[in-house]
Amino acid sequence: MHLTYEITQDRRTLIIRADEDARAELAELSGEEIQQDRHLYDAFERLLCNSELAWIAPETCGDMTSAPILGILGETVAVDSCQHGDGTVLAGRWPDADGKSRLWVEPVVERWGFMDYAIKSPLEDLLNRGEARFTAP
Repeated sequence: MHLTYEITQDRRTLIIRADEDARAELAELSGEEIQQDRHLYDAFERLLCNSELAWIAPETCGDMTSAPILGILGETVAVDSCQHGDGTVLAGRWPDADGKSRLWVEPVVERWGFMDYAIKSPLEDLLNRGEARFTAP
């Protein structure tokens, strides 16, 4: 499935686009299947593996939503501690340049959510309109 994306000039909207082949693949899903998260993740896998975009859990930034969120992560940095809601994703623990074991995180630089999630899946917009719009908080 081939999806592409564009970030609007004001950086407020992330537009995911589906080509005709992708729309044909989506058309093969049943009404219930198009609502399932596993199909959403499958459809977006190739796009996310080959771009700067990543899934962001809502609790990562303290967002009070269940919307699917896509974002861009910054450079990995060492921190003394991290916790849910601080806007970072844990990358791991390894020694810094001085040999001290440190936590390393990637900060969420930008993020966008699909805010119509309660009534439809982004896959439905991709199928019916050829694009799905995710908006910044």
